[in-house]
This record gives sequence, C-alpha cells and structure tokens, in this order.
Amino acid sequence: MTATVQSRLNDLFAAHRHPSEGREFTNKEIADRTAAWAEANGGTAVSASLIQKLRVGGKTNPTANTLWALAKGGFGVRPSFLLGDDEPEEAPAATTPAAPEDVEKMIKDGPAANLAFRASGLSVESLSTIARMVEIARAAEGLDSGSAD
Repeated sequence: MTATVQSRLNDLFAAHRHPSEGREFTNKEIADRTAAWAEANGGTAVSASLIQKLRVGGKTNPTANTLWALAKGGFGVRPSFLLGDDEPEEAPAATTPAAPEDVEKMIKDGPAANLAFRASGLSVESLSTIARMVEIARAAEGLDSGSAD
C-alpha cells in the first residue's frame, strides 16, 4: 500500500519528539520551525492551519514548496520522504541527503517535473532567477553546483 502525505507527515510527528519535553511537537511549533528555516534559507513557511489540514486529510495535494519546508524546516529530513511512493518502515530520524533515485523519482513523478513544466515559456531573465534559486537551495543542502549537461 502506498503511504500518503497525510500518513507520512503524521509519522514524522510521531517519530520526532520535542527535545526538552519528550512530547510530540504541536502544529504551531512545526510551523514556527518552518518559518525560521524559510527566513534563513529563502524558503516558504507553512502555517499551523495548513499543517492541521494536511494531518487530517483536509488538504491532499500540497505544493512542492510546502513539502520541502515541512521536511527540511520542520523535521530536518529528506523531502523525498514526504514524496515517496513506497511504504516506509519508519519515519526518518535525521537529515540524509537525497539519493539519485530520489531525484529521479521527483523528476518523473513530482514537483521537479512540475517546476520544469511551469517554467516553460518564461523569459530568459526569469529562468536565470530560478536557476540562481536552485543553486542557493543546492548550496544550503551542501550539494555541488552540478549542471544538467
């Protein structure tokens, strides 16, 4: 059975405990973490109300930016955990780099393909801005500045 974003997000909440209190994080605490991460990394913050909707299944098709912020900013895990189509044995407990197969999956099935599709037709200036943003994200992730060549 394929895990949903809802179940994977709830798995992350269950696996990641508040460091000083040992309890599950609140939606507000994770929202605050995504906001701090977004400010430091130029990403997108996620509101507590959106997190709640995702956790109960009221929203089932979040944007790639939302998933990225929740994974990296909220929990410090690979975004592919929330995007995967396989049933995980357990939620990841620490940040791990995306494996080549994760990137391939995202390009074939997910947000990267959507990004490329939506970028079609943009001006050279806009594409250059997007390329710079990708390089900033890669640097923030500690990745090389690999090219598509």
